[in-house]
Amino acid sequence: MMIKLFQNNLQKVILLITVILIVTALVTFLSTRKSTTINQDSNKSKTIIIYCSHPQEMYYNGNNVTDIAEEIFNKLKNEYINVCLLEVPTSTPRNNGFEISREMLKKKVENFNEVILLDIHIDYPVFQKNQKPLVKNSEQGINIVVSEKNKSFKENRKFADRLLNEIDNLDKKNTTKIILNNADIFNQDLSNNALLINIGTGNTSMEDVKTYVDKLVIALKKITVINYLTGSFNLC
Repeated sequence: MMIKLFQNNLQKVILLITVILIVTALVTFLSTRKSTTINQDSNKSKTIIIYCSHPQEMYYNGNNVTDIAEEIFNKLKNEYINVCLLEVPTSTPRNNGFEISREMLKKKVENFNEVILLDIHIDYPVFQKNQKPLVKNSEQGINIVVSEKNKSFKENRKFADRLLNEIDNLDKKNTTKIILNNADIFNQDLSNNALLINIGTGNTSMEDVKTYVDKLVIALKKITVINYLTGSFNLC
């Protein structure tokens, strides 16, 4: 009887110790995971928001600017960059493009200090297939447009200079340039990292467009902190 009672008590003690060890291990794991998450969040990269205020813009061969924006988005996503594609309706009137994209951005973004806004365009675009724009070859390349009329001009210009330098480091053809514009603000007052980027002209071949897109993506990757664990934000 005494031996049986001792065995029962021993089993209970062993069970209790096992439970305590499991609980302790679980608490330690959760505490470590929480600490890791906080550390990851502190290094989280700014989210790049890709959009097209004028989604009707086309190249001579029929490719739409939204196709290019989506390609930039996919390439950045494949590089584990925090990126979001904001789709402006193709029915958006061209004259109201910036106003409509602005309202969409304000609805989606809580803190503009934590985002990079890239409005993708075509310099001298066409709006109907097989319509050829009259533009010189010298207009080809990536044009980074910075508005001088908004409160964030100085910071946006710094961001543009940094992006330009990274692109120029990839080759010495100097096909990228910064254009200062005082005609509109292009929603660049919303963020210190907001740019309008022209990817070629309506005459640009898709081979050249691909080259421009690849250079832009590589440059953005270099100036953006990558966090492979957190992935992209779900703003859109």
